[in-house]
Amino acid sequence: MAIKPPIIPSTKRKAPPPPPDDTIVTTKFKVGKWTGEKEGERVIIYADTGMGKTTLCATSPKPVFVGLDEGGRKIKNPLTGDDLAHIEFPEGFGYPDIVAALQQFDLYDHFDTVVVDTITLLEGYAVAQVLDKFPLKGGQRPISIESYGWKQGYRHLYEVMRNMLPVFDALIRRGKNVVLVAQGTDHRVTSSSSDDFIRSGPRLYGGRPSIEALYCEWADDVIKIDYFNTVVKDKKIGGDTTRALYLQPEVWFRAKSRTIHEPVITFHSPADDSLWKFMFPEGE
Repeated sequence: MAIKPPIIPSTKRKAPPPPPDDTIVTTKFKVGKWTGEKEGERVIIYADTGMGKTTLCATSPKPVFVGLDEGGRKIKNPLTGDDLAHIEFPEGFGYPDIVAALQQFDLYDHFDTVVVDTITLLEGYAVAQVLDKFPLKGGQRPISIESYGWKQGYRHLYEVMRNMLPVFDALIRRGKNVVLVAQGTDHRVTSSSSDDFIRSGPRLYGGRPSIEALYCEWADDVIKIDYFNTVVKDKKIGGDTTRALYLQPEVWFRAKSRTIHEPVITFHSPADDSLWKFMFPEGE
């Protein structure tokens, strides 16, 4: 009697079922000109304290300040002599209040530039937000960003600070320039092609994940204010106090501009608004 060969089950896979109707994309897309017309600029300005960051921002087109400290209360607009316009926060305000103020778009109807002074302080408010909203595994409230363990607190901080960028972008889409002021600091940069080195940049968390890198990538312009005629000789620094705005990067500092091709613009006096004239030529 002949032995029948074994029956081998088919390995052919059945076609997957069609997706449910709610996953079918029905939006009609089109191709347009990618110009950013009618949108504002994304600008970061950083420097050491006392270098004129707030004063420079006061000469920007129709500015209003989201002032997170008292640094601008005694500064006048160098072009008009007027007090600076600013958002008035309640006593004891926190991160949610800052977000709410930035999302109250009617506050900015009569202004062209929203200045957040400073994002270094904003990061401090974001730390407080992390401690309030992200309990430890046992449910306890952490006492510091380090309480979460290896890098976890900084990951929470990165997410909170990243969530601010769409808030800024909503203003930019409404035609408002957003200028973020930061204190300057030095960051250690790890390089795969050389030894580690030091680079100056905005004072934001620069570890991994890097908030400093995130914000610099987001910006159209990252501008460093520093002295212009600086000379180092025999390990001593000299020169004068003429200041300049650096818009193109060097190995030792962060800078970039998608709108201005000049590498350096001098900043001769508080009323010197050359930066904004380069960024917003008359008629644009």
